[in-house]
Amino acid sequence: MRVLILTRAQDEHAAYIRAGLVNRGIEVDCWFTSDFPSRQSQTVSFGIQPSLKITTDLSEYDLRDYTMAWYRRPNAPNANYAVIDRRDREYVHRAGMLYQGGLDLLLSKPFGMRSPVWINAP
Repeated sequence: MRVLILTRAQDEHAAYIRAGLVNRGIEVDCWFTSDFPSRQSQTVSFGIQPSLKITTDLSEYDLRDYTMAWYRRPNAPNANYAVIDRRDREYVHRAGMLYQGGLDLLLSKPFGMRSPVWINAP
């Protein structure tokens, strides 16, 4: 079994649950959704083998690899800290929210992609 937890950094409850599952021999990854687009990229592909891949500075996830996913407390995408202008930050936030909304729809209805069992489905 492999579990993916969609959450935010410093989510102590998710950290405790992750530790408990790992102690039981279950492979668990945490996806910090607010790291997009500043610290991660996301690729959605359609076709014969549809997939959703998330690449962060620490690892890469493919949703097809998980048997269970927990939609814990994902946060909105954040602009890179180097983006200073308020208007640019607002644009990145709006675009990220539109993207995240589409991604949530894709995750809840995976269009032929093998989907994990969801806890608190998006």
